[in-house]
Formats: sequence, structure tokens, C-alpha cells
Amino acid sequence: MATLICPSCSQALPSPGEGGSRLVTCVKCGRETLVHIFPAFWRQSDSVHSPGGLLSSDECACYYHPAKPASHACANCGRFICQLCEVMIGDRLLCPKCVSSRAQNKSPEMESSRFLYDNLALVLAVLPIFTIWLTLITAPAALFVCIRYSNMPCSLVRRSRWRFLVAFLAALAQVVGWGILIVFLVAL
Repeated sequence: MATLICPSCSQALPSPGEGGSRLVTCVKCGRETLVHIFPAFWRQSDSVHSPGGLLSSDECACYYHPAKPASHACANCGRFICQLCEVMIGDRLLCPKCVSSRAQNKSPEMESSRFLYDNLALVLAVLPIFTIWLTLITAPAALFVCIRYSNMPCSLVRRSRWRFLVAFLAALAQVVGWGILIVFLVAL
């Protein structure tokens, strides 16, 4: 028979009884834990079946696959779901419908793309070098983008921040160059 473990001290918890939800107090540390017991918990280990098995009469069924036993409840809506349906988003198990609604509502943890400010800063700093007069506008703009957005998340795919550094140095060189040119022209 399976045993329940206290999340605080890893001591075996006393048996909560069959089915339902109950508060169980740990004998060692005194922590109360709310325990949800599925009927499959009380089965002997040789009668436990795989996630693809058939549902017995004393189990909860998956909301989306009525012939499959539920392994968890959705953390958002509470529907029982089988292992095939469960999707881990962050630290929560969700059902397919809740994942779909989060994607439609543009939830931050469902982000699928990001604007790459490091690429913008690099283009603003480097591309206008070929048309010198344009750097009067793009160099300060590149400096602004580098300073303002350098702490923003770069990409969903891990990448370094070297583009910000190159853009910052190129834009700074352009601004300093324009400053020297203006001082030189005024001194004449």
C-alpha cells in the first residue's frame, strides 16, 4: 500500500481514510496538509494500470477522454484530466481548454514572440553610417534604445546582449564624432 509523505519533514503521514479530501496532521512536525485521495491510491501495486488503461468504476474519468482515468485536476478550472491532457505551464497543471484560453488572452506565460530591441539598436547604430547625415537622428535614437531597453528580455530563445554593446559603442562614437565636428566648425 502506498504512503503519504509530509511536505515539510518527509515523515510518513497517518492514513487519511478512503476517498475525498481531508486535513491530515503530521505526527512529527505538526503541519496540517490538505490531502485529496483518488480511489486508485488504495489499489495494490500489481493492479495499477498505465495511463492508457481502461477506467474502473471507482475512479474519476478524464473530462476530455471519458474512458481514461484522471491523474490530476486542472489548477485553473478544476476539471479532472488524464496524463495525455495535462499541460504544465509554469508550476501549474492545466487542461487543454485553459491553455487555449490563456493563449487567446495573451497571458504572459504563453508568450510566443518578442520584439528584439537589441536588433533595432544595432540597425539604428550601424546601417545609417553609409548615409552620414542620417546618423544625426539615428545615433541618439540608438543610444536611447540601448539605455531604455537593455534590461528587457531579449528573446524567447537564449541569446547574449552583445548587440546592445556594439550598438551602444557605435552610436556613442557617432555622437562624439558629430560633437567634435560641430566644435571644430564653430571654432573656425
